Amino acid sequence: MYMLLQNYQHNYLDSKPNNRLKIKISFLFETSKFIIKSIKSSEMRQIIGFNSYVINVLLRAK
Repeated sequence: MYMLLQNYQHNYLDSKPNNRLKIKISFLFETSKFIIKSIKSSEMRQIIGFNSYVINVLLRAK
């Protein structure tokens, strides 16, 4: 999930000048880094599912 967001951040955000979306994705990226560092591996699937949902909501909100 972390690598997916990192690739998305580099490939998509650097090519689009949409600041609102950039701020949202950057926040999500930093939040995901923190979550992945601080959770147990048994909870990983739930967190990734939640992050995927949040990404979809944010992309629709642009």
